[in-house]
Amino acid sequence: MLRLQRFAVVLACAGMMAVLGGTATAGPKVVIKPKISTSARYDTNYYKADARSRGVYTYRVDPGIQIGYETAKTRINADYVMQLHYYFDDDKRIKNSQTGKLEPKTSDSNFTGHLATLSAKTSPLDRVTLSLEDTFHRTRDPGSSDRFSNSTDRAEYYINKITPGIAYKFGDRFASQVRYQSEQVGYIDNAGEDSVENRGILNLIYKLNKKQSMDLEYKIWNRDYEYNSADYLSNEALLIYRQQFNHLGVEAGTGYHNRSFDEDTIEDKDGFAGKFAIVGQNPPAPKEARSYFRFGAEHDMNDLGTGDSYYRATKVELTGGHNFIKKFLVSASASYQYSDYLGSYGLDSSNKPVEREDDLLKLSGRVGYKLLDWLALSVETGWETRDSNHLGKDYDNTFVLGTLGLEYNVGEHLDK
Repeated sequence: MLRLQRFAVVLACAGMMAVLGGTATAGPKVVIKPKISTSARYDTNYYKADARSRGVYTYRVDPGIQIGYETAKTRINADYVMQLHYYFDDDKRIKNSQTGKLEPKTSDSNFTGHLATLSAKTSPLDRVTLSLEDTFHRTRDPGSSDRFSNSTDRAEYYINKITPGIAYKFGDRFASQVRYQSEQVGYIDNAGEDSVENRGILNLIYKLNKKQSMDLEYKIWNRDYEYNSADYLSNEALLIYRQQFNHLGVEAGTGYHNRSFDEDTIEDKDGFAGKFAIVGQNPPAPKEARSYFRFGAEHDMNDLGTGDSYYRATKVELTGGHNFIKKFLVSASASYQYSDYLGSYGLDSSNKPVEREDDLLKLSGRVGYKLLDWLALSVETGWETRDSNHLGKDYDNTFVLGTLGLEYNVGEHLDK
């Protein structure tokens, strides 16, 4: 109830922002888009285990609604999806070697997830822009908690992230932005360790010309854990260069990250942090893309390290797709992550103690077809594998996913 009350407060703040920006002369654009999707997925190794792979079917029903409001000075978008998960085991359960009892049924983990997002931005003055972002997600996917996640845990948890901000333009070339970000991670039924992160973000942006800019970004944040994991304080500074070509956009950043822990037994960490991305589409934005791609690379430390499990991650991603005759979409993605753990020792295949290192590779391909303007069907298949120098940390998983989605914009008809 407290989390729903908090989201209601955020919606109220967004409404105030709409009032502040409501002096625009242009008529408002309204989006009201009810939607629902159903999907069926099969994983050959749902729990991503090394020794015992369990095939699991996952059936989902995701009803939701998107509401948007836009004027010349204000944009507000709210989106909510209820995610109903149902699991079924593919093969027979076996006895646990330690307890002698049968493995629990995967269907015991059926749950209702929630994904709610709010984005609001308004310009009450020509040089001032106020913004608010809020995301609430209740899930079993460990990848939602950290962009460098290497976890295989299937515990149910929620993550709530709220980010208010203010931007100010000093002139045609120079601008600044200040944001505060609060993130809460909470596990259901005490299945994990809760934590809270508070982060401040400062951006100083200088436009070299209409298509080139430099951005000095500074972030400071602390994460506090509820129980035994060590709290920490991070400071990171990046110098980021951005350039927009006709069909391409480029971003390159380099900097330094320092992390200090409040436990003397854990050594403070520091080192290089950087990122690079190139994005392309044809025809160029703001037109709808028929072909697109994105290549990105990033090096930094993970943020959520329950049990003091931290590592330096190097991640490379490539995605792309092409839209045939506006109805037939083919896309593919590939990602690789190298995780170099800090102070995490275990046995390798020769029973020698080594510091953990993991290689994680993911490949997937998707085919989609737009049956109607408001109805789409897609089929996706993929494979992922993790190779670790620690015993028991390897896994392979192959999945197939079919999705049927429906969404209809009522707001288009209200505007007419």
